[in-house]
This record gives sequence, structure tokens and C-alpha cells, in this order.
Amino acid sequence: MFDLHACSASCPCQRDKEIAARVASRHLLSLDLGRSVFTVHLKLHHFSGSLQITDMDNAGKRGKKVRILSMIPQHVNDAHAEIVIKPAVAAILHMTYDQAKAHLEKLLQEQEGGGKVNLFSLDEHTVRGIDVEPPGTKIELQKKFPNGTIITISATSHDFHVNDSVMMQVTDRNTGEQ
Repeated sequence: MFDLHACSASCPCQRDKEIAARVASRHLLSLDLGRSVFTVHLKLHHFSGSLQITDMDNAGKRGKKVRILSMIPQHVNDAHAEIVIKPAVAAILHMTYDQAKAHLEKLLQEQEGGGKVNLFSLDEHTVRGIDVEPPGTKIELQKKFPNGTIITISATSHDFHVNDSVMMQVTDRNTGEQ
């Protein structure tokens, strides 16, 4: 993006940029407690007191391993977790798993080298690929009963719906037949 004019803080285009940045940080980069964000390579999930970063390259694949990195703030309370987790999410949202891991490890080394207290620790483990739900998975079940009732259940990683329909039987007033 190129600016064609030198603008001051009161310029309308500068205000538009600030508004766009606030909207993006609120909707795209914020990861509220209990929510997941899927990117091309990662699944980020904000647990109470930790951030789980899952490598989605082998998710759902039989015979493959999936790496999971947990970022655990040193002080387990939601206010401290917000201070540590939200900037990390903003920084790694566009990265691959290896890039995100290297970025977080670099932050840890910088904290240790600067004599600062570590704000978080990292823990990595692997699980079977078949045990990790790939993004975009949708499960649908439907049951039709003899009386015409149909129950449909559909679920994704973000929602769960149950729909039912009942066959209405209308009786003719004159003949009494259905």
C-alpha cells in the first residue's frame, strides 16, 4: 500500500487506517476464551490459561502424527493469559507450525537473555493424525420414522443443530378420512 500524500494524524485516511486496524484486531486477531481459529496450517485454541497450537498438515490422516504446541502463561489467571496470548496469536496467525514454534522459542530466549522472568513456557507433544479433526469437517445424521417424522442432526467444530419435522395428518371433516 502506497500513500500518495503526506498526511497528518487528523487526515481522514489516517483515521480510516486506525479504524481498520482496530476492527481487524477485534475480529480477526482476537481469540476469545474457548474459541478456535483455523488458518491454512494451524488451529489455534484458547483454553483457560493456555493457547494450543495444532499443526493441521496431517490432521485426519491415518498413520501420520500431528504436533501440538501448548503455550502456558506462568501465572494462570485469565487477565495474565490475555496479556501473553493475544499478542502471540496476532504474531503467529499467518505462520506455519515450524515458523510459529521458532518465533515463540525465540521470544523465550530473548526473555531469558535479557534477565526477565519468563512470561510463558512451551510444551510440545504429538498425537495420532486420525485423532485430530481436520478443518471443515461436518457430520450429518438423519433418521426417518414410519410415521413420517424426520430428525436431522448436523455438527461442525463450531456448531451443533438438531432439526425435526413431523408429518401432519389432516382429517377430512365430511368423510372422516385422513
